[in-house]
Amino acid sequence: MCICDIDERGRSRTRCENGDVNIPANLDLNSLDQDTKVLIVSSRDPSRRNQFQLNGNMFANKRFEEIHLSNSQLDFIGDSTFILVSNTLQVLNLAGNSLLMLNENNFRNLSKLTHLHLDHNRIQSVHSAMFSYLTGLKTLQITTNLISDVPQRMGLQLGKLEVLDMSSNPLGVPVIGDVKQTIPESFFQDFTNLQVLGLANTSLDSLPWPAIQKFIPYLRELDMSGNRIESIQPSQLSLIRNLNVIRIGNNPIRAIAPGALSGLILKTLDLSGLRAANVLPQGVFQSVRISHLDVSNTGLLTLDPNVFMPISQELEGLNISGNPGLVLQSKMFMALAGI
Repeated sequence: MCICDIDERGRSRTRCENGDVNIPANLDLNSLDQDTKVLIVSSRDPSRRNQFQLNGNMFANKRFEEIHLSNSQLDFIGDSTFILVSNTLQVLNLAGNSLLMLNENNFRNLSKLTHLHLDHNRIQSVHSAMFSYLTGLKTLQITTNLISDVPQRMGLQLGKLEVLDMSSNPLGVPVIGDVKQTIPESFFQDFTNLQVLGLANTSLDSLPWPAIQKFIPYLRELDMSGNRIESIQPSQLSLIRNLNVIRIGNNPIRAIAPGALSGLILKTLDLSGLRAANVLPQGVFQSVRISHLDVSNTGLLTLDPNVFMPISQELEGLNISGNPGLVLQSKMFMALAGI
């Protein structure tokens, strides 16, 4: 049922990944070696989901650094459940469960936690107090839930957060009639160390760009793909100077204004699924450096040298797949010296 081994960092690990585990009925955590640092209880088979009846006493005399209780039937976390491993716990993975509600007492005293994974649950709301004990958190992943609103100061205690991914939540879906949901400016006020922001597939049609520019100056990666954005203006992305990965594919973008990317040095620009006729006008790549460009599934018909010439010397990768109207010709890529 379970395997005991050593992970890539030389730590003692217990893995139970085949499902049908019931804690504590057929897996007593007290039976594990005291030097076990990593606990993984998951299920590869959706029909063999694990069941947990958690309480804080289960973790007595343990020094877990990572706890993964994922792809199971966990729908409730009691107060102070992990408090007895608060001095050692760094990674808590509760993804793929049935959690509906969380509060600050679920994570009491977990100030040394650096990674929290809550993806693929049924969480409907979050509030700033929920993270009040997580002052050391660096990565928060809460994708694919039912969150339709975010608090204005969600990051009040999350000043060390570097990665925030809230993709695949209905953040921009109208709640009453046609009243649009959006993210308030003050939401970003406390995320001063944020480097990666994921807001893909959230139905958002805009972001408070001035707040992002002001409060999260170290932002390197932004994923806004699969939303309702209709245009990119010069006063938006181009003013977030540290950006090097931008994903804005699969939006109904009608235009990327000249200068919208000016001054940026990008490792990756993903424009997949947009309409080339709308987003690849002459001058769109002026004064920008791009290493990898994705223009797949854009209805691209030609590689206009007037469009691609400004990035031709530094472009290392170009994805043009999914464009059946694009006829490949000899010397087509001659001007793209870096590919």
